[in-house]
Amino acid sequence: MSETADWQKGIALDRLKAFAEPFKLAHKPFVFGAFGLTKERDIADALDRNRCTWTGEPPQAVALFSFAKKPSEQSDFAQRQFTIPAGSVFIKAFAARDKASGVKVLESLKSKAEGRAIVAELFEEDRLARECAAAAAFTWQTTKISAGSELKGIYSTKPLGLAPLPPEELSALRVLKPKFLSADQHAAILKELDAFGDKFAQHYSDYNKRKSWTSFALRGYNDDPGFIIKPSEMSKTWKEENAALLAEKPRWTEAAKHFPAAKAVVESLGLPLDRVRFMRLRSKDGELSRHADITDREAGVQDGFVTRLHIPIKTSDAVTFFSWSARGEKLAFTFPERVLFYLDQRKPHAVVNKDPALDRVHMVIDCFADAKLRKLIAERERAA
Repeated sequence: MSETADWQKGIALDRLKAFAEPFKLAHKPFVFGAFGLTKERDIADALDRNRCTWTGEPPQAVALFSFAKKPSEQSDFAQRQFTIPAGSVFIKAFAARDKASGVKVLESLKSKAEGRAIVAELFEEDRLARECAAAAAFTWQTTKISAGSELKGIYSTKPLGLAPLPPEELSALRVLKPKFLSADQHAAILKELDAFGDKFAQHYSDYNKRKSWTSFALRGYNDDPGFIIKPSEMSKTWKEENAALLAEKPRWTEAAKHFPAAKAVVESLGLPLDRVRFMRLRSKDGELSRHADITDREAGVQDGFVTRLHIPIKTSDAVTFFSWSARGEKLAFTFPERVLFYLDQRKPHAVVNKDPALDRVHMVIDCFADAKLRKLIAERERAA
């Protein structure tokens, strides 16, 4: 018998790879972070602790699970708290090659639960896993979204005490006002942009493909228009190195005095403001890859939370905006100029610009939500 590494727990590597294969096939398209995919090391640990159940040889469906020794407090993308009860079976990873095998594995865990809840965390974009869960009498409770933009649905055999999400929380990407800007307002903002010149700064994010996304701030956390970041969103290291900036409040930058028309449009919303930025995406190959701004704990649609609105200033039909709902539905839109649309930045989103000549420019307004804005978002979501 060939020697095995310590992490293999005495299990042959080929055996572990056979267990990992259903996860690789089912989940690789939906994993965007460094640690989202279930790997051989995870399976070795689960098998060693008798916390893995499967069917078929080679395995056709696999579940890695644990027993909740005490209540586990968790939160969904809307920052609602829920509890995984003590004694319940928690399925951290599940994958199936076919529905019958998947249902068999989920049903087999019911004897281990002894009448208590079974809670499963499933990739919401894994349609087969969702079908298996429904056939085994699991119901969707809510969704968690990772910093890598993975959508994980929480399914349970018993209710977890969460109320249904309202339409404004379910909404991901919706036009709020088709002709928000008048033709004169649009022309005035275009004139202001031309007069201001090219003051766009590189955006710091790792989803800025080919450095094709640039921006400057009309309103931000510094007088400098090139300071486009929000300090609370930055890394721990950045915060330690820039501790004085953490107390800064949003304000109009030096650029705002050059944009009276744009500023008047923003203020016409009648909402308290966070940042206001012009964002440019380069022609031909401009791209923001899939990401979710879930690290901003202030983001949301409830009172006092930051809601993101977009107004396309320069765009074309060759610019496509993508978003994914909390249930894993992929949405694609080409927005015309002058509309006002809502983007839930907590949910995965992406954009590409394939226009051969036009740099896309949006005015992006982060504002603090109120009941009127929530109602408008909910109405547009219901009408969709």
